[in-house]
Amino acid sequence: MTLNSVSSRGAELDSDEPGNLSGVDDDLRGDYSTTPAVLVMTGRLAEVGKSLDEITKEICTQRTPVQPSKPKEVTAYRAGTYCFATSEGDIAAFAVISPPTIQDIPDELTIQVVLWE
Repeated sequence: MTLNSVSSRGAELDSDEPGNLSGVDDDLRGDYSTTPAVLVMTGRLAEVGKSLDEITKEICTQRTPVQPSKPKEVTAYRAGTYCFATSEGDIAAFAVISPPTIQDIPDELTIQVVLWE
């Protein structure tokens, strides 16, 4: 990530070869416009009060909004687990692995993602 900007590259999760992508079909993207954050590009996002290993596809399907919207931001400083829908409509979840302290200005962010087929 670069300070004061949204990343031009994102993570595309639901293709035959998931990976980094520059373009409109990425699912998650880094944002450092104000503070470090993860952008969910479909806008279909819901926080769940459980860890990644406690949630299921059914839980995420029930909680994830049906309609897409503008990208939604999850601040890196907020520990939590989030269900979301990918650009292809698959259901997934992510958590920030090691949220920075409020005094940190991190130059990278690690998240763990679960994608159900």
